[in-house]
Amino acid sequence: MAQQKQISDATLKLLAYWRAALADSCLSHPAIPKDCEPIQIGNTDAGWRVTQAPEDWVKATFAASKMNKGDDGDSRKPIPLLLLPALLVPASSHGIKRGGGDSEDCLVPLCIPCLLTAEGTLLADPDRLPWIPRQLLEPSHKEVAIGALADLDEFITHLTRKPENLTDTLKVADELFAKVTGYRLAALAGDPGDNEGAPSLLEVDDHGVIDGWFGIPYEPPVMARHIIRLYDLLAEGQTATPLLEALAHMPERRA
Repeated sequence: MAQQKQISDATLKLLAYWRAALADSCLSHPAIPKDCEPIQIGNTDAGWRVTQAPEDWVKATFAASKMNKGDDGDSRKPIPLLLLPALLVPASSHGIKRGGGDSEDCLVPLCIPCLLTAEGTLLADPDRLPWIPRQLLEPSHKEVAIGALADLDEFITHLTRKPENLTDTLKVADELFAKVTGYRLAALAGDPGDNEGAPSLLEVDDHGVIDGWFGIPYEPPVMARHIIRLYDLLAEGQTATPLLEALAHMPERRA
């Protein structure tokens, strides 16, 4: 005997919409500070670390982070950091960058989450994978797109391994970018001799590509992921939720 549905079709559609909106927020485009300067990273005998950066960069990055203290108040807890292997900037026309060249016009083609220690060591983030910002993926109302959301979903669906270290994370990032965009980024390309038959370097109309590493602190969307999981459980379990049904069918209030 088929189980009777406990959630109406209208509410299921609303849950799907809410889930999609929250999932998109997990692929958000980071804000690039006006004073964002390039850094260099390398895999040393002690592991991956920041090998070159502006003076006191690690200290300033920790100060800018909202997650630089543990539950016990320890300010030396590793902080979430986004590694950015390239920036897209508006091309110049007759000596003037399109859009005025504000920092808000910079686009990030790929975000690689990791953890930064107070000593400058870079660790893999065990809970998050690299992503391409949603606004750069079709379907989108933005002018610039470098791939399709469906291709990103296909890559994540078939990803059977979880990165165990930053080397693994960077490899996944390289594979993800190639799958979704058909291009590669110079910072992830490795040795030139290893790139025979590899995709060409990224090119975007009316934009220049600044190759090199940048690092900015960020706040992972922890609550969004928990709520998404709740939406999935509600949709799959078909548990009776009278309050949800009532909220989903509340009449619109007149202004």
